Amino acid sequence: MVVMMMMAMVVMVIMMMAMVVMVMMMIAMVVVVMMMVVVMVIQVRDLEQQLSVASSRRQSGDLGPEQDMLGSGVHQRNQDRNHNYIRSMERDRKETLEKLSADYELLLSEHTDVKKKLEGSRARNRVLSTELKALKAQITTLLDKAKHDDELVHALLKQQEQLQTMLGKLGQKEVLRQEAQQGLSTQLHAEAQRHSSLVQQLKQMVSEREAKVQELEQEVQQLALRKQEGGGEKNMSSSTPLMAKEDGGRKSTSARSISKLGHKVVASALTAGIALDSSKHSEVASCPACADKMAALQTQSVELQALYQAANVERDRLLELAKVQQRREEDAQQRRVEAEQKLCDERRRTVVLEQQLERAKLDTEKAGGHRANRSRTGTSFSGLSLPDKQEGLSPRRGSEPARDTQLGELSIQVAIQQKELEALRASLKNTLQAKEEDLQLYSTMMSQVKQVFLQALRQHRQGAQQDTQQDT
Repeated sequence: MVVMMMMAMVVMVIMMMAMVVMVMMMIAMVVVVMMMVVVMVIQVRDLEQQLSVASSRRQSGDLGPEQDMLGSGVHQRNQDRNHNYIRSMERDRKETLEKLSADYELLLSEHTDVKKKLEGSRARNRVLSTELKALKAQITTLLDKAKHDDELVHALLKQQEQLQTMLGKLGQKEVLRQEAQQGLSTQLHAEAQRHSSLVQQLKQMVSEREAKVQELEQEVQQLALRKQEGGGEKNMSSSTPLMAKEDGGRKSTSARSISKLGHKVVASALTAGIALDSSKHSEVASCPACADKMAALQTQSVELQALYQAANVERDRLLELAKVQQRREEDAQQRRVEAEQKLCDERRRTVVLEQQLERAKLDTEKAGGHRANRSRTGTSFSGLSLPDKQEGLSPRRGSEPARDTQLGELSIQVAIQQKELEALRASLKNTLQAKEEDLQLYSTMMSQVKQVFLQALRQHRQGAQQDTQQDT
């Protein structure tokens, strides 16, 4: 678009130069015609002088023999013919002079119009050059802004990648922790199943022993009845200690079997505790409750370490963000100071331009008053002095458009400065709003991070309390 405008401007300038050349050629032709007219006037004057000499000779009576022979009639006809020829030449001269003066006035008016157009095109070119400079400056600022935006996006992408890597690591740790918990839960479930199976076996054995004891008691009762029926008291007294001994032996055997099963259960529990943590906690292998507590404490320590690492990372990131924010604030303050200085300079320039504009207006008013006075007191000139008069007035006419162009340029510069000031103010407002939004975002992020950590700590504390309650 700018290139097309520049090409159009160049074409307009070339056309203006061609028109100026044509006007100069026409002026040269007019000068040549004027020279020819002057030569013709000189010839007419020579003829008039010759005619006056001839008439003076006739009046003095100095006639030659040839004129006496021809007679006065022929001389009178020649004289009339010469007078008519001179009159026609004078008429032609006046007509040509009038035409030339009209053509000269037209050429002068065209010349002034061409000058005005040329000045207007120059002013337009200047305005377009200033606009082009402003557009270039805007393009440079936009490119700088794009670079800064790209850097910011790159930094944010790096932070995102770092956070993703951290999340991946935390996810892997969580998966490992879940796998460990699943392994522990499976082991505990297997141990619980073993314990339940052992308990069921013990219950079955106890029930069997009780059934046998009941059967033996029934047999003893039957034997006692039989002895009471068939035997005496001696046999009864001798049989009772034997039955008591048998019952004591049976009870001792059942107790021994029960104690053996209990020892088996304890041994299985001990082997499970040793399998859970045989390398680190050999001193507490004899106590399954201590092993459970140690496992819970290990899981809590792992969780606390993960939370501590995450908190440290978040703290480092927040410190980096705070540093970046401080740098941005310092840059914004510097830019604001520079913008204020530029604004003061532009205000001074606008004041100076307004003063120049007022002075130019006063000069134009004074020039208009002097011109009116001169037009009132001026005198009229003859037809021959008309070109000189127009040549004397042409510089004044040329100075008027120059002043008009100066006024137009000054007004355009003032408007451009005002637009630049408005743009600077708008950019300042936008930067301030952007910084306020950044501060709000950072504050919300800090509050959210605090809330997340507080929730995590609360959940962790609640889980620890629940674990302690379950252990107790």
